[in-house]
Amino acid sequence: MDRFFSAVITVLVVVASYNAHGYALRTTAAGTPVRWHQGTVEITLDPSLAMLGNPTDVKRAIIAAFEMWSEQSSVPVAFQFTQKQCSRIGYDNEGKNENCVAAIWKGEEWDEIDEGAAGASTILSFKSGDGEIMDADIAINAADWEWRVDGCEKTALDLTAVVAHEIGHLLGLEHTTEPEAIMYPTTHLGICDSPELHADDIAGVDDLYADFEPILDELNDMYDCSVSSVASNAPSPWPAAIVLFAALMVLRRPARIRMHRPTSHPDHPGHRLKQE
Repeated sequence: MDRFFSAVITVLVVVASYNAHGYALRTTAAGTPVRWHQGTVEITLDPSLAMLGNPTDVKRAIIAAFEMWSEQSSVPVAFQFTQKQCSRIGYDNEGKNENCVAAIWKGEEWDEIDEGAAGASTILSFKSGDGEIMDADIAINAADWEWRVDGCEKTALDLTAVVAHEIGHLLGLEHTTEPEAIMYPTTHLGICDSPELHADDIAGVDDLYADFEPILDELNDMYDCSVSSVASNAPSPWPAAIVLFAALMVLRRPARIRMHRPTSHPDHPGHRLKQE
């Protein structure tokens, strides 16, 4: 039986290690790419994000990070946004899962997500067999860091840039060795230039979703009556569709999550952030 695995991807305050092979893709233990299997992913923006600054500016900065991937790359996943309180951060075996972006503003609550002075953390939950992402949550550390959503502040982290990096992980990307890329392992405080995807980021997501066939789009086509021109005496397509839906539901078995956390963290925060 497939199990879901959960990977915690963090923005750590340490010096970066260098990867020798450019962009990298997250894969299962068997080497299967980890990615979304549906064409539309709903993102829930939690009310806690108001801790990062003016709610309107914060929302705009976060959505801009998602739009960066949608508009500057050919990623075939569309994002839809809703504003409500997230039920939890991390995968819930029994409850309803939401892909959340939330701010954590108490140190003890942040420690439950990441044991170091990380700036942000992406918790990715996926099937060990086919790599299908089942849940993705981005937690932003408002307990230890200041965040810039507009203007230029030398002691703050740029919210759009950091969230854009985490979205790369949410899509299934790992790190790159290209220093100018969003998915490079390090960033700095006080960067005021508008972030943009690099050709390396785009190449990575193109590789990851090269043969992508979204499940949701296929189901929409199946149930789209407006394109049907079947004669009245022809067999109805609905029985086959119902059987297929039932088969898909049978395949979705309960699963458990295993958390992988970073093993070491610095004692003192610095001005260079390692993004994992």
